[in-house]
Amino acid sequence: MDILDNLEKIKALDKQDMLGVEENFYNQLLKAKEIAENTDISQLENKRFSGIAILGMGGSGFSGDIIKSLIMDHVEIPVEIIKGYNLPAFIKDDWLVIAVSYSGNTEETISAANQALQLNCELLCVASGGKMEEIASKNGKCFVKLPSGF
Repeated sequence: MDILDNLEKIKALDKQDMLGVEENFYNQLLKAKEIAENTDISQLENKRFSGIAILGMGGSGFSGDIIKSLIMDHVEIPVEIIKGYNLPAFIKDDWLVIAVSYSGNTEETISAANQALQLNCELLCVASGGKMEEIASKNGKCFVKLPSGF
């Protein structure tokens, strides 16, 4: 019998239940839609931005890559993905910076988010909590709270 057909063997090897996470992906998308619909981003309405920078490492950075590929043919401003500690010099105060860190404690993302605040950029934080939630709260910035436990 092939291991891919043996659910008991898969469960024994899959200690973090990644198969279960994958099988539950549709419900995660429904939850994401619900979170988006219930998040107040009204302070971003009617603002014009010269560009969008999405900050993130690992899977959070990959989400930026996906967003960029989905919107690049529909927006007339640059969309940059930043996977490191520093913002590029061309990012100015008229940019929207979206800081994504699932844990909320990714030091590279926190560093770049703090630079965005120093530049007076509009900042939107996306995390399950951690320092990113503190940064958003302390600075009166939009925060998208992700469910924890993944």
